[in-house]
Amino acid sequence: MKASFYSAYPTRSLIRGGQRTLLALFCVAVGVMAIVGLQLVGGMIKDALVGNARVINGGDLSVQTVTPLAQGDLKLFDDLKQQGLLTTYTAVYQQGIQAPRPNGKRANVSFLAVDPAVYPLVGQPTLSKSAGGDFHALLKTPGNAIVSQTLFDEFGGQLGQTIKITAGYENRQFDVKIAGVLTKDSSFGQGAQLYTSLATLTSTSSQPVSYSVVYALTPGANQAAQAKTIVEARIPGATVETADGLLKQLQDSVQLINRFLTIVGLLALLIGGVGIINTMQVLLARRRVEIAMLKTTGYQRRDLYLLFGVEAGLLGLIGGVIGALVGIAVAAGIRVLFERTFQLVLTFKLDWGVILGGVAVGLATALIFGLLPIVQAAGVRPTVVLRELPEGRTWRTAAGSVLLVLLLSVLFAVLSTVIIGSLVWGLAAVYGTFAFLGLLSIGFALLMVVIGRLPVPERYSIPFLALVTLGVLVAIGITFVPALRGVGILLLIATLAGYAIVLAPREWKISTKMAFRNLGRTRGRTVTTLLALFIGVFAVGLVLVLGQGIRQTINGFIGAQLRYNMIALTPNDQAGAFNTALGTVAGDIKAHESVEATLGTQPVDINGQPLGQILANDDPKRQGQPVNVFVRYLSGIQGYDLAAGKAPVVGTPPDQLTDTAKYGDPGRMLNASDAGTMNVMVDASLREAPTNMKVGDKFTQVNQFTGKRVTLTVVGFYKATGTTISINLNAAPVLGSLEATRALGGQTTQTVFYLQVNADKTSAVTDALTAAVPRAQIVNFSDIIGQFGQVLNNLLLMLTAIASLALIAGIIIIANAVALAMLERRRELGIMKAVGYTSRRVLGVVLIENGLIGGIGGLLGMMLVALATGIFSQAADLSLNVSIVTTIGLIVLVAIVAMLVAALVAWSATRVRPLEVLRYE
Repeated sequence: MKASFYSAYPTRSLIRGGQRTLLALFCVAVGVMAIVGLQLVGGMIKDALVGNARVINGGDLSVQTVTPLAQGDLKLFDDLKQQGLLTTYTAVYQQGIQAPRPNGKRANVSFLAVDPAVYPLVGQPTLSKSAGGDFHALLKTPGNAIVSQTLFDEFGGQLGQTIKITAGYENRQFDVKIAGVLTKDSSFGQGAQLYTSLATLTSTSSQPVSYSVVYALTPGANQAAQAKTIVEARIPGATVETADGLLKQLQDSVQLINRFLTIVGLLALLIGGVGIINTMQVLLARRRVEIAMLKTTGYQRRDLYLLFGVEAGLLGLIGGVIGALVGIAVAAGIRVLFERTFQLVLTFKLDWGVILGGVAVGLATALIFGLLPIVQAAGVRPTVVLRELPEGRTWRTAAGSVLLVLLLSVLFAVLSTVIIGSLVWGLAAVYGTFAFLGLLSIGFALLMVVIGRLPVPERYSIPFLALVTLGVLVAIGITFVPALRGVGILLLIATLAGYAIVLAPREWKISTKMAFRNLGRTRGRTVTTLLALFIGVFAVGLVLVLGQGIRQTINGFIGAQLRYNMIALTPNDQAGAFNTALGTVAGDIKAHESVEATLGTQPVDINGQPLGQILANDDPKRQGQPVNVFVRYLSGIQGYDLAAGKAPVVGTPPDQLTDTAKYGDPGRMLNASDAGTMNVMVDASLREAPTNMKVGDKFTQVNQFTGKRVTLTVVGFYKATGTTISINLNAAPVLGSLEATRALGGQTTQTVFYLQVNADKTSAVTDALTAAVPRAQIVNFSDIIGQFGQVLNNLLLMLTAIASLALIAGIIIIANAVALAMLERRRELGIMKAVGYTSRRVLGVVLIENGLIGGIGGLLGMMLVALATGIFSQAADLSLNVSIVTTIGLIVLVAIVAMLVAALVAWSATRVRPLEVLRYE
């Protein structure tokens, strides 16, 4: 045989394959597209995070505190410097604030006041726009500010634009001018950042400035680790991170992200591989006579292996190239979604190793999954084909098929291991998936047996009515399960149709019965299609349901549990002016209350034991809230005029805390007898480890700016909300008397106004109050909820896009299955048309059949979604509901898409002329 034949024959065969060749290319391309696209995004994430770990950390050591640090607190870092553990450090004021934009709306801003002489300790901020000078030179001028590109656009996109700032526990109010804009790819310019100098901040008030972050450089990694231990012991609840520790965290996170993305891509590749098997079977089954002729003229099996292997290789190579090119576009789209979701700038980069690797993966996948149909086709016996004898199956052929499947799994496991870069993960991903899909296949096969035997009678009978009634009752029972209500409604509609099918025209009944029988006849291919759709629907459905459930839970929590949707903090000397301003917008305010509070104080000890020591003894394996939450819940105090009968209103008072067996007496509410005392109520979370507080415990708070110190006694615990979600949004979580608050705060005591404002008037009320009292800091929870909703929407969109890759692969499987079915039923279609069936009726049978497959796949997928949601709800102690609209909409959509794909593939096949089929078949 000439060498040219090995290239000419496979090429001509692929060209003659037409539509089926395109479907095979799609199968390869979908898998490669997922692998290349997701791996390119993973590489961008790695470059953005791991490559800049030291810059992200701000130095070799970073310290973020729960309570602000005064100038005197920085002596700790001076001592560490003298000990040789630090070479230099810089303290930064950082706070999230809201600033009015030119259009009247308010922007969420991350405000930082830094010392431009030393900040940043590592890295060099680059500017895309400047009023003259670099980052350091611009900030040395008092009143100048440098902003990120995001914030620059929000404030009109002009240098010299003025931004009004209200920041600090002392409510400093001043203006800054935009003098520079950070480049988008700079790690300093992520999100909505605004930098100004500490000199600008301190010039606005005679009170000393506070610090929330300290960055430091160390001589080496050992000194950084030692400094971390000392700082954690001296500053309770501080988050201390070394550059090496952050680098390891980022590497682990990036590795997990990349593995997740790669496994998703492998899932799409696996589904596409099944499509390759189907398509190769179609392509080779059409050439059975041709293969028999080749064997009768002397070609050996090894010759056919080579011919068909080259054909599969060409499919893989071309499909790999197509998939890699499309994968680049997919990576660009997912990159944008990642940036919007995580406020992270990813630099688009083409990794040619990944792209060429994707092409190689396409080639390998086609050869691996083409192996089974190639071996089966090469084993065709010429006598059986040419004499049209039935193909006998023996135990040897069955054992050979099993061995081929095992070999296929081993080869795919090797390919997966190479792609993931881990033998354990590769084997777990492949054989774990195979085991799961194998169990599902058994269940789906049994379901197809049942469907294939469903009766479509000519008249009513007692057994038929009993069967349909049983189905209706089961469907009604399912609708009573909240998470399965959508599934139950569709099942109820389907079972009720059983009563009406007897009355349908005879043509409809025959078409329906043929569709049922076809599903039963081709159980293997139908199960494969169901598996692909099931995986895709489950992935997309789970993302949508969890996203909607979490959004509804959060919105319901905000609406039902919070007595207010805005908080305003004002200096005590401006409380009267704020009260007057409230009168001007009284029509928009449903309710309000005011208390005095001292914020940002430091908890020192509990029952005389240093708090740092208590937190240091925390069990590292403890589940629950991080230690900095406990420090926050012990910081500050909110005072009520108890003598006048103004007691705290809490979500769950002590007499409703029922877990006394575990935690003991929850105590009591504050009352008039507590006026003038140091008695307080604290958040119920403090009853848990590591603080393990109980009624009667005493703890000390110190005002680091005034030196005032008070010892408080716990008389009761409360939960801020009455739901399983525990979020304490009080300005100060410790609730006590007015006298205790003033004793700790002195002149730094503020008045806190809690407002319940009409939802559509929050922006107008915020603007009116800010204009009347400029030093008031107003937090609008509607803005926070809106921002959370936007982040959640972006996250859902990103995850849905990733999950949809599996669903796309499932749709390709449907196209392959229909194409193969049309080929196998070619003679059957010819006979049907010869006895009077029209093309429309034949196509109708195909549509019913595939609509059922799509609907069943969607139903099964959403049933697993409901189960997974229930498990997640129990584990997270949340109440998540599976939306009826989402369930029905997704199932119906999948069924419609399955029918449309089937119609496109079967359109030409159903219009075949009977004479052509019966003469040449």
